[in-house]
Amino acid sequence: MKVNKIFIIVAISILILHFPLMVYSKSTNIRTVFPYLADILDSYCSYYLTGPNNLKELEDFTDDMYEIFPDELFYYNILKIKTFPMLEQNIDDLYFVNNTCLFNLRLKETILYSSDDTLPCCFDINLAYPEERLAIIIKKIRYSMYAFDQAGKCIFKIQQLQEKVYSEMKNIYIEYNVNKQNIVLLEFNTDKGLSAYCKKDRINCDNAYFGKIGDVLELVCEEYKIKKMIFYVFSLL
Repeated sequence: MKVNKIFIIVAISILILHFPLMVYSKSTNIRTVFPYLADILDSYCSYYLTGPNNLKELEDFTDDMYEIFPDELFYYNILKIKTFPMLEQNIDDLYFVNNTCLFNLRLKETILYSSDDTLPCCFDINLAYPEERLAIIIKKIRYSMYAFDQAGKCIFKIQQLQEKVYSEMKNIYIEYNVNKQNIVLLEFNTDKGLSAYCKKDRINCDNAYFGKIGDVLELVCEEYKIKKMIFYVFSLL
């Protein structure tokens, strides 16, 4: 009898310890088991243009974003109380997989989150519907800009910076013969200078047009204490 009681206690203990994983493995709704995980990873990818390399990076981003946008991150407490502890409990089976076009978070062989080709290097303006093409180009040229501080962390509020860069770029577009039907994603790093962000794009940084852009960005980064910027510009004809 005593042996049976011990066995039951041990069995219940094992059940409790593994309950979250068992619930997950039988669940078809990841949002129930990992609430708001997709939402915070969407935000991370939208600011960094890639996924986190580990759970700590995601948690740090969440804390930083909550300081700036507490209302937008209304689910912050749920992440801290339920989602992140659940991920931590399964940390040895978590895989953060980044490549050029896609980010996946997997628990063993199961995909908890996928960026679904929404990262910018998957974007091809030539695949857009003709009636949408111009609107997409204008939106990306005008608003798709990403800035990072000296520590490599994203800068959340960059409206003033966007206005500054856009104003400078307009002058360069007037000076050079640009192709307003096509765009290229550039990265400017204060250590490395100007380069194409995506490997599929080829730019000649010695070209006067891109040289002028690099000169402008160097001054802007110095003024705003920025380490790196990623942004769209018109390509040359």
